[in-house]
Amino acid sequence: MKKYLKRSIIIPLILFLYTTITAIWFLPHNNDMKTSEKVFMIAFSYLIIAALHFVLKRREKRRENTLAQMKGNKKE
Repeated sequence: MKKYLKRSIIIPLILFLYTTITAIWFLPHNNDMKTSEKVFMIAFSYLIIAALHFVLKRREKRRENTLAQMKGNKKE
């Protein structure tokens, strides 16, 4: 059986890479924002990505528990 990456890992990872690359690429050239605003924006983005990871992880655990209970009910 093939191992696959779960959604709780792959989606936040993609968003993390996108946010990091975007920050590295665009923010040094943006002179309209203060440095503290740039740092706050990046930190807030990472916080949202971390929250998404935990929400997706909880959702996967809940789905696994539901499937396990359904399999247990079918055997009885």
